[in-house]
Amino acid sequence: IDRRLFVKTDTELAFENHMQTSLFVSGDYLVIVSRTNPSVIRAYNRFTGTFSHTIANPFGSRLVFQGVDDGSGQFLLGTYTPSGSNFVVYRYHDVFDTNPTKIIDYGYTKPTTIAAADGHMGRRLNFSGDLSGKGVLIASISSSRFFLRWKIEGGQVVNNTPELVEYSSGNASLGFIPEYVPVSTDHGANYFASTISELAYISGASNTRIVPFEPTEGVILPGSIAYQRFNQADYLAHVRFFWSYNMDRAQLVLFDVTNKSNVSLPVSSPNYGQLRMYESEHFFGKANGNSGNDVCMATSENGDRLQVYMLLTNGGVLAHEFTRYASN
Repeated sequence: IDRRLFVKTDTELAFENHMQTSLFVSGDYLVIVSRTNPSVIRAYNRFTGTFSHTIANPFGSRLVFQGVDDGSGQFLLGTYTPSGSNFVVYRYHDVFDTNPTKIIDYGYTKPTTIAAADGHMGRRLNFSGDLSGKGVLIASISSSRFFLRWKIEGGQVVNNTPELVEYSSGNASLGFIPEYVPVSTDHGANYFASTISELAYISGASNTRIVPFEPTEGVILPGSIAYQRFNQADYLAHVRFFWSYNMDRAQLVLFDVTNKSNVSLPVSSPNYGQLRMYESEHFFGKANGNSGNDVCMATSENGDRLQVYMLLTNGGVLAHEFTRYASN
């Protein structure tokens, strides 16, 4: 059973043009990041979309593009970082934390193996695990097929200098906001990748493609992804951009990826419904040349409900809920 929680336009949410780059959940709040200068981090009631308050910003004039949460209320915010600058990450206990803790301050230099003129980092972050225990933080490097990975053990970052990982099956440049989402915190865990050219399931041991999702007619760009365990199954939420290179027409999709062999199912397969569980209507905004978007998921009611949130920059936010009913 599913239902629409809310749809809020960019005007209703007081968004600035082209500025909203990230959303994530902390407790009962949906947090949205604006890459203004200084950056603004806003908290909204995640069940109604009603604005609550602005979250403390310790970054000064540094731009913040992304935030990620661990499902407990804790979250991280990190800086957009060109080569030659420091990548800085703060950890918050919740949306009311006015004294967040700096956990990473890393002097970033673009790897010599990246030929692209860009090579900046911090446009897209992903986290898997528990910020008080074991976790993995990933930051993709723009215009490349590389990402950086930090490990957390016992709530502490164990390598301020990150591991450089190459997705070797990918094109040399995978766009400005490629995304890599691990399925667990284990070293060498497999992961999903969403890039300018594909949505795919990747081997964490070899960093090569296991299988791509079949392209969908009309989709001109794969957008953000999020991974969540719910109702004894694994789900991948995904944003798709359709038809127009204005990037103003998006769709929210939910895949059941519990059986990873289903990832290769073609749309024409009679079993395709075992993979694609939900597709929203097309959600329209204004011209969005930076292809800004994000997606996140969270549960409530002791895990009986799953909420999925899609951000379309210059469009707004769509929130949808799925409910699990116990068998009689």
